[in-house]
Amino acid sequence: MRKYLSIVFFFIMAQYAVAEENIIAFRLAFEYEKPDTFVVVDKHVGKLFVQNAPILTTKDVSKARVIVDDTEPPDWLTSAIKAHGGIIRKPQVNIAFTFSVPAREAFSRIIAENIKNRIAIFINNELVNAPQIIEPINSEEVVTTTSFTEAEAQAIVDEINNNAR
Repeated sequence: MRKYLSIVFFFIMAQYAVAEENIIAFRLAFEYEKPDTFVVVDKHVGKLFVQNAPILTTKDVSKARVIVDDTEPPDWLTSAIKAHGGIIRKPQVNIAFTFSVPAREAFSRIIAENIKNRIAIFINNELVNAPQIIEPINSEEVVTTTSFTEAEAQAIVDEINNNAR
């Protein structure tokens, strides 16, 4: 009986650890095949090869918050988005992440080493954004655009903040 309880406890704890890690994960992504990657299709970019090992996860986030932007985009941007089949979602719901100091330093270093590659941002195992890395990121806060409603984004932020260290 004791062995059975130990196995059940281990299984429950392993599921909890995986669930916690999967709320948010930042991973490097490439437009060409590399070892230790899996394939994801991004609706804007196409096929991406995403590193198995995340750079940062929920445990590295010290806090998260929702940012709602309901300003009108410039006409040129609206035209370009619509010309490529995109939809202007208003308001635009973003999620901002603040990392712990060690995580922020590691993130900044990895980003600086991977200019022109992409950073794939997964929330609850779903790719929400894969922007190209254009320049080093040294800010305390990283903001990603999402296709979530404000309520969905707030629920995710609450879950992240409940697991924040």
